[in-house]
Amino acid sequence: MTKSSHLYKNKSWDLVDALEEEAVELDEIQTDKLPADLKGKSKTEIKAYVTEKAQERKKLQQEIQQLNTKRKNHVARASENNKDESLQSAMLKAIKEQAKGKGFNW
Repeated sequence: MTKSSHLYKNKSWDLVDALEEEAVELDEIQTDKLPADLKGKSKTEIKAYVTEKAQERKKLQQEIQQLNTKRKNHVARASENNKDESLQSAMLKAIKEQAKGKGFNW
């Protein structure tokens, strides 16, 4: 989830993030430091490759966000159905009973 949020950026080692945040210029990149997929490619080809990867990443991030929303909804429904059987419910019940025994009102 963290990697799919807008807060996760790695401009120091991720070319997509670095170009997006303008932390590096495409003309300044040393070709010997590029991954094998990009070595020997022109600046135009590299830019097209990075743009394609950025679009793929955005699509995956959206999919992760949608799946997380479904997961949250499922967990909320499941916890609502099992309210009386959860650890939290058992602990609250025990605390209330102990507090009542000591004269506290809840």
